[in-house]
Amino acid sequence: MELITIKESHYPADLLILKSKLESEGIKCFLKDELTSEILTHIPSMSAKLQVFSQDLPKVKEILIETGELEPDQITPLCPYCGSDDLKMKLDFYEKFNLVIEMFKSLNIFSKPTTIKQSSVYICKQCDKELRF
Repeated sequence: MELITIKESHYPADLLILKSKLESEGIKCFLKDELTSEILTHIPSMSAKLQVFSQDLPKVKEILIETGELEPDQITPLCPYCGSDDLKMKLDFYEKFNLVIEMFKSLNIFSKPTTIKQSSVYICKQCDKELRF
């Protein structure tokens, strides 16, 4: 059984509410680096990690959506034909051109950051079917 990190925080107390919610639903979870992150708060790379077993991940995603920790559109879509999550985004020429323009705009330190629209067309790498979400 593999442990998966579902959330990180520099303050372990931020993770305790979610941990208690998951445990109340019968999901075993663990706080990794809890004490280290409390002692070494001045080091940016030190953060506590909330981890769950990989087999509990589907139920955890439902709870994260329910609690508002995860937006439904942040979940990786699955191919309805083969069930694979190995999907790649399909971009047309116009979308690729806009990405390049936005990349160059972001190099300007005085420009306001913009949100890049994510394409809703994917291609499954397993069965080569085109999917629209």
